[in-house]
Amino acid sequence: MDWPSIISSLQGKDLTHSQIAKLCGCGQSTITDLLTSKSKEPRYALGRRLIELSTLDKSALNQLLANLRQPEMAAA
Repeated sequence: MDWPSIISSLQGKDLTHSQIAKLCGCGQSTITDLLTSKSKEPRYALGRRLIELSTLDKSALNQLLANLRQPEMAAA
């Protein structure tokens, strides 16, 4: 699988490394390592999530991010 291309496609939908990591439940450095090929293969769950996210349009990705932010807003 070409992980750098998948991550680049998500960046093309205006997502940052940090946002991609939040949506995947991993650290930002993990996303950066995959993008730069420092890491060659992610764990199964992360790879599956990246593939799932790559199939979504920008609107759906923004909705997922908004859903992640809601618990933070409720705690404030």
